[in-house]
Amino acid sequence: MRARQIPLCSLKLSSLLVLAGLGVLSPAHADTVITNANGYTLNTRGELVQFSALAFDDKGRITAVGSNADVTAKAKGARQVDMG
Repeated sequence: MRARQIPLCSLKLSSLLVLAGLGVLSPAHADTVITNANGYTLNTRGELVQFSALAFDDKGRITAVGSNADVTAKAKGARQVDMG
């Protein structure tokens, strides 16, 4: 994954919606994993990072973002939705 610095004001609305839902990510049970997505978030240094998968629990809290392989490995047994 490539990281590059982009001012927050230049992000598209769809990216901002993803950012708003992220909150604090911690290892937790994931009920659903979305794979083959094309999403963006900010890392702890404020750099824009692209991800291809995300996992969330039954309350809609995002529990992991990253590559398809990394997220599905962290969320074993979760329902998978393929966006590809």
